[in-house]
Amino acid sequence: MKRYRCPDCGAVHTMRPDSYVEGVRYPVAVILCCLFVRAVSNRWAPDIAYQLQQAWWKTLLKLASVKSNWPCLRLKTLIIGVCMWSVFREVLLL
Repeated sequence: MKRYRCPDCGAVHTMRPDSYVEGVRYPVAVILCCLFVRAVSNRWAPDIAYQLQQAWWKTLLKLASVKSNWPCLRLKTLIIGVCMWSVFREVLLL
């Protein structure tokens, strides 16, 4: 990520690539990968702080419960499916 300091006000502006979500320091692919590891193995991915992953997981569970009333087991299946689709879509669409 590139950061610029405004010479007038001194504020720091962050320039993120398109693959990053606003307010998050990691690309969507990394977040999906961490959620996939959690859904498959019930453990946190080793490379990223578990507190961040835990926040992503809790947010996902909360949003799924509010929006669709999805139970945790169906949500794990959905995460696995989305991750597999994102990995294999290029092969499947050939």
